[in-house]
Amino acid sequence: MKITFLLIAVLLLVAGQAAAQNAGLTNEQKMLPFATGMSLAVLRERHENNFQDVVDRVGRQIRYYSEELKPVRELTKNTPPMTRRTVVDQAVDELRAKMSRSDRWQFLAGDALGTLYVEIGSKIEAREPLDAETIRFQLNLLERLTENTPADIPSEIAGKLKEIGALGQSDALTDKATIDELIGKTVELIAIISGE
Repeated sequence: MKITFLLIAVLLLVAGQAAAQNAGLTNEQKMLPFATGMSLAVLRERHENNFQDVVDRVGRQIRYYSEELKPVRELTKNTPPMTRRTVVDQAVDELRAKMSRSDRWQFLAGDALGTLYVEIGSKIEAREPLDAETIRFQLNLLERLTENTPADIPSEIAGKLKEIGALGQSDALTDKATIDELIGKTVELIAIISGE
C-alpha cells in the first residue's frame, strides 16, 4: 500500500548528521526538523517502529535535540495513550523553544503531514470513515505555511507542499481519488527530500 511506502520513505530523511542551517547539505539533512515533526505527530497517537526509529536516529545524530527526544525514545508499544501524548507534547514544546524560525516551519509542516498520516492510516486500517474536517484543517495549515516559506527551504519542496495543501480546497476530501492524490503527492515530496 502507498501508505506503507510513505512510512518506509520517511526513514530516508534521517541520513544527515549536521544542523539544518549549514550550507552544502542535502535536502535530507536540511529537512530533519520536518522528519522529526512528522514522526512525533505519529508517535503522539500510536507506536510505530519505523517512526520510533526516526526519532531514535535524530536523537542520536543531532545532539542539539537529544535531551528533548530522550523521553520519546523510551516510549514502548505498551506505553498508555495518555502518557504517550504527554511525553510527546512535552518534547514538542521543548524542541520548538529551541528551534530557529525555519526549523519550526519545517516541524509544523511535518506535524501536519504526520497528523494526516495518522488520520488516514488509522481510519483505513479500522475501516472507519475519514474525518474530512481533520484532513481539511491540516491541508489548509500546509497551504498557509507555504505562504511564508523560509528562504532556506528548497523551492521544489515548498512547491510540493503547496500542491499538497491546495488539496484542502477539494469538496471531495474523503473520496478515494483525492486520498490517492494526497498520498501520491506526499510520496513525491518524500522522494524530493530523499533525493530519489
